[in-house]
Amino acid sequence: MRRIGLSLLLFLLGCLLFSSQGLAGSPPKKEENRLQAAIRRISNTPCLRQGKVGVKVVSLSRQETLVAINADQHFIPASNTKLFTTAVALLRLHPEYTFATPLFTDGKLVGDRLEGNLYLQGSGDPSLVSEELWIMVEQLWNQGIRAIKGDIVGDDRFFTGAERGRGWTNPRSVRAYNAKTGALSLNFNAIAVRVEPGRRKGEKVRVTLSPPTAYITLTSRATTSPAGSRTAITVDRRPLPQGDRIVVAGRMAAGEGPQTFYRNISHPTLFTLTVLREFLERYGIAVQGGVREGEVPPEATRLLTHHSKPLARILLDMNKFSNNFIAEQVLKTLGAEIKGPPGSFQKGLDVLEETLAELGIAPRTYTLADGSGLSPLNRVTPAQIVHLLEQMYNRFTVQAEFLASLGIMGVDGSVKERLEQTPAQRRVRVKTGSLAGVSALSGYVETLQGELLAFSILMNRFACGLFQAMDLQDEMVLQMVRFAR
Repeated sequence: MRRIGLSLLLFLLGCLLFSSQGLAGSPPKKEENRLQAAIRRISNTPCLRQGKVGVKVVSLSRQETLVAINADQHFIPASNTKLFTTAVALLRLHPEYTFATPLFTDGKLVGDRLEGNLYLQGSGDPSLVSEELWIMVEQLWNQGIRAIKGDIVGDDRFFTGAERGRGWTNPRSVRAYNAKTGALSLNFNAIAVRVEPGRRKGEKVRVTLSPPTAYITLTSRATTSPAGSRTAITVDRRPLPQGDRIVVAGRMAAGEGPQTFYRNISHPTLFTLTVLREFLERYGIAVQGGVREGEVPPEATRLLTHHSKPLARILLDMNKFSNNFIAEQVLKTLGAEIKGPPGSFQKGLDVLEETLAELGIAPRTYTLADGSGLSPLNRVTPAQIVHLLEQMYNRFTVQAEFLASLGIMGVDGSVKERLEQTPAQRRVRVKTGSLAGVSALSGYVETLQGELLAFSILMNRFACGLFQAMDLQDEMVLQMVRFAR
């Protein structure tokens, strides 16, 4: 009898426990519906109603979908394309990968004179800047070299084919975001033009180039206007057979602070070699010959090699500041390293397709035309982006580097000034994206309750300004941060 009573008691306790769990399970369902309704309401505002909006939100903590609005429809992702490039680069090249830029000679050092040519061989390093080139020159000096009898030769055969992505709508743009790719590149294949007014009305403005180089022919027609007047400065870049011409025009008000303009360059290899030759001369190493393109001879002697910072650090710069040049250099490098040199856009895209298939994103269910997202031909779905985010979060060997590459909301990168001093600050890591009529935001959210979400918001053809569209994305993100159950 006692045994029957005990069994009955356990049965009743089990029923009570089951009942209480069922009751506890109801509110989360209500909250999920509330989140979907809130995001749908935002997506139906006048700004977005006439366009196309896709949203997907999943809980990584519970492996369930919370929001799906047009999640399987295709959108132009703009710079959210860089998420795919980043993922494949980390998986195939690995976070510790470095770009090597060696210096060779086909001559011998006689005393302090190098009797031969100096060869600079490029491997697509997207992060090589003037300071690092200067250190290479210093290393040559430390080897006892004080003069070079031959030429400065650049070997850029590691890349081939088109210098810009397929479908880029404004390939002739001189803006730095539209820089050419090149196996031998320097300063993101761009030059900084600093303009500041003279002291009084009528004086010419002062123009400074960084780096200062004979590769650029400078023409300045800009003058200083009265203090308090309207400043209107234009900086154009025009290609020349052996360099570029920078033309500064307009007027700049006296007393106004300096402005810096960044312009891409037409001949990456020639630009890099010219600056190298000038650095050699400035350091005290006389160069008898000129600069030209050529191949490193098989019998050449390696003098030194510059290694870039690790790929993971380069990808961090790429994503936080949405650098198109880095993305395309990395894409071509994937092609060269995995398919064999020379690297090209197509080889890189083939590597992306193969790797994404391994991650569960089937070929021919999307279109990628470049590595940066500058091409309007790119088409992906919010669901595919979220799937990628899930896959990268669940891969221990690359998870930390992938997450670290994303902008921290309200803290750094392209989202430094978004959602500052709100619950979303520091709780959201994202990649932004924008083109004409396109705005994208995808990444990870930690809710106030500590639940981890992955999301993608893609907006195309909206009927308002870009900043208004971004504000609506931020409203959606705040809804995710506050999601509780």
